[in-house]
Amino acid sequence: MNRTRNRIRERAADQKLLDGFAKHLQPQATIVVRGKPVAQNDVVKALQGRIDAGKATEAATAAFHNAVEAERELRQATDPFVADVRLAVLVQFGADPNVLADFGVAERKKPTRKVGAKAAAAAKAKATRELLGTKGKKQKQKAKANAPPPPAKPTA
Repeated sequence: MNRTRNRIRERAADQKLLDGFAKHLQPQATIVVRGKPVAQNDVVKALQGRIDAGKATEAATAAFHNAVEAERELRQATDPFVADVRLAVLVQFGADPNVLADFGVAERKKPTRKVGAKAAAAAKAKATRELLGTKGKKQKQKAKANAPPPPAKPTA
């Protein structure tokens, strides 16, 4: 027999005890518990209280899970709108970080370029400058048309 305690088994055991008292003992009967006589009504009240508390816990747990699911669905449905509101606040008050802090919105950070990307951009600019030199508009167009392809992008 599995002797693991859990709420379901305990509630079932309490219900069986309660059913046994109702079936085999008179309402005014007493039973000796820890050397003291205890009225059946007191035993029934204790058992019924445990059963009722278990049912209330089960109902509260179900209500809690339903509320969490409802919140999750609401947040998922309103996420795009709230993101747009944050963006509108950022656009309207972006110049003043103190006002943005009042809204709980931070300024957008400028993206940082990696060293490899900066080096590749500098090499490309230098090659273009050497190729084109200081020429007029028409000469630049001719030079661009005859230019070799730019160097491959490094993987960083």
